[in-house]
Amino acid sequence: IDDAGNIYVVADRPVSTNPELLSEPITIKFDADGNRLFMLAGPGQGGSAVATDADGSVIVSGIYFEEAGTNLIRQTSKFTPTGAMVWTLPDTVGQVAVDQGDGSTYIVDPYAQAALKVSATGQILWQQALAAGQQVRAVTLDDTTGAFIHTGNINSGFGDIITVRYGV
Repeated sequence: IDDAGNIYVVADRPVSTNPELLSEPITIKFDADGNRLFMLAGPGQGGSAVATDADGSVIVSGIYFEEAGTNLIRQTSKFTPTGAMVWTLPDTVGQVAVDQGDGSTYIVDPYAQAALKVSATGQILWQQALAAGQQVRAVTLDDTTGAFIHTGNINSGFGDIITVRYGV
């Protein structure tokens, strides 16, 4: 839900009842009264993560794939409040969080085992590789614009959790 009360729904929409066929990421925006304002569908246009910035733009992250998991496209994209694309980052997908002060986006990518900070205009400001064996879980922000990257140790039978703070 953004500051204006609009609601965003993201999902991976199967195109058939066969789970091995095409899966298409979608984003649907509704106003506070439940009226659909727009729907985006296709690579880089929805998926499993969503965040909004102070200007009402929406950042989505997801995976598109065709039959039997072929043509896998991992993408994170930013759209204006009306649904026009601002930027897209190929080969980047994961949980997202937005700094409401400067509009930058933090992405934790479990496939690349990395954390990224992306400017409001889509430029990668920094990228930090995570230690071998660490699996990215989530990203949260604090009031001082620091990013907290939460990981788990997949090599440990005990499910260790590690949180690392990255500054601006």
